[in-house]
Amino acid sequence: MIKRAIDNFLIAKKLKVFFKELDKNNIKSNNNSLNILVEFNSFKSGHIYIALIARFLSKINHFNMIGFLNYSTSITSLNNSIFKKIKFIIGKFLKTNFFGIYKAIGVNKIICPTFTTLIKKRANEKFIEIYGAISSNDSVYDITIDNIKFGDLIYDGYLKENYTYNLDINSSKFKKYLHGVISIYFYWKNYFENNKVDYVIGVHGVYAYGIMLRLAVFKNIEVFTFLSGKIHRLNKKKFYQNREFEDYKKNFTKINNKTKEKAINITKKILGKKFQGEENTTFLWPMISSYSKKIDNSKKVLNNNSKFKILIATHNVKDSISCYGPTLFADFSKWLEFLANISKKTDYEWYIKDHPFYGKSYDEGQGGDKTKELTDYIVKNNENFFIIPSKTPNNKIINEKIDCVLTLYGSVAYEYAYFNIPVLTGSNNCPTINYDFNIHSKTKSEYEQNLMNLKNLKLEIKQNEITQYYFMRYIYNSFDHFFDGNSNFLKDNNIFDDYETDKFYNYLMKNLNQKKISEVECIFDNFLRSNDYHLNSSHSNINLDIILNRYQF
Repeated sequence: MIKRAIDNFLIAKKLKVFFKELDKNNIKSNNNSLNILVEFNSFKSGHIYIALIARFLSKINHFNMIGFLNYSTSITSLNNSIFKKIKFIIGKFLKTNFFGIYKAIGVNKIICPTFTTLIKKRANEKFIEIYGAISSNDSVYDITIDNIKFGDLIYDGYLKENYTYNLDINSSKFKKYLHGVISIYFYWKNYFENNKVDYVIGVHGVYAYGIMLRLAVFKNIEVFTFLSGKIHRLNKKKFYQNREFEDYKKNFTKINNKTKEKAINITKKILGKKFQGEENTTFLWPMISSYSKKIDNSKKVLNNNSKFKILIATHNVKDSISCYGPTLFADFSKWLEFLANISKKTDYEWYIKDHPFYGKSYDEGQGGDKTKELTDYIVKNNENFFIIPSKTPNNKIINEKIDCVLTLYGSVAYEYAYFNIPVLTGSNNCPTINYDFNIHSKTKSEYEQNLMNLKNLKLEIKQNEITQYYFMRYIYNSFDHFFDGNSNFLKDNNIFDDYETDKFYNYLMKNLNQKKISEVECIFDNFLRSNDYHLNSSHSNINLDIILNRYQF
């Protein structure tokens, strides 16, 4: 703990010098003061970027950058212990740990939700009203406050805070959680009504993190989220993060034909390498490929019979199921339970393969143990279900002739389709919805009907559509368009987990010189002027052909 405090003190000193140098050229010509709320958190991967965005937003204005605590009811209880409260007060006063970091990047004060007698009264009244209308897990998604939808955030947030894949609407834990979220809502409603706020910069738009952000959107405050190099500007129509997939086809048509051809050719090569087991180069993090160069055929994972075989590709149960918007199912466990019931009506052979994990910290953060726990439970209670080890290469499963794949919105949706294998998604809010290479069901009853008639479903899969989809998702909308060196951090013998260490601070301070920051500001300015929802390659001053050259072999 002492070492961490010393390390944070030293890095804060570096950051202070870094931003002091930047501010030399930022002469404020307007006496108007902007109030910018920035999320106070421990995500080192975003601190410098968030500070740059805030400074740019206030380029010709004086600004007041205020940090706000936003992790209550997401990763920790709303009612902290006395020890935690004292620790917060001392840290805030002495500027230790992340308080020092935020001071260094220009944050003037940190605010933490507190609940007055009036807020408590309003929360109690609203809780009685809302809880009285909840009749099932699905009805949690119908929760609104002041005509703003919050049900998805409440459901996902409860599962995350309680580290579970089950939500019992009758439990005291859920009642307590729901009351806490409602209290937070009324705190921020009161804050926005009594304080001038021009911008809010957050990280996650999911779980209870999203309560304040969504409310701000509907209060007509500009809201930006920054996560892993990607910037979204939330609005009343798109108050979920990561819904740029709705514009894939439209944005592709805006590219000139010569560049389109180049994009498709390069993407085909990328996909070819991916499916040969090469390390993926178009993600933020390099990952062990779910495809293998060498397949061990000595032991089969699929039974040697003529039955119609289905693969269920599970999701990390601690992830937000509603990250793109609500699916056909309340949570991951409800989806698997639904499939288990369907399996009893069919003569199919059902296989389950858990989502592979990337690294130790990622495993722990994403609940790998809970995913396995749920899968084991489903298989134990359904004799026609078989487990496929999560590290089994996908090309081995493909070679053994799997007939169909089920996912809500996972990457297998395009991967297996690429090999002409039908994939059914369990959500209309999924990245592939713009295209026809998957089977999408509008309702749960249609999904069931499709499952019961899998052998007769006809699907024409066009590989060029899959190639276009991959290009739009992972290149046109990559992690590197705000700062083109974001992914290069991994080339210095760093791993994904290092993004949340001082190594990334040092990397950015070394590579974000005044010239590069001017380029970054220009990109963000283009994004602002466009009024677009997501920052992508169209906002870069670099020609798309040059961007494509980064992916040449």
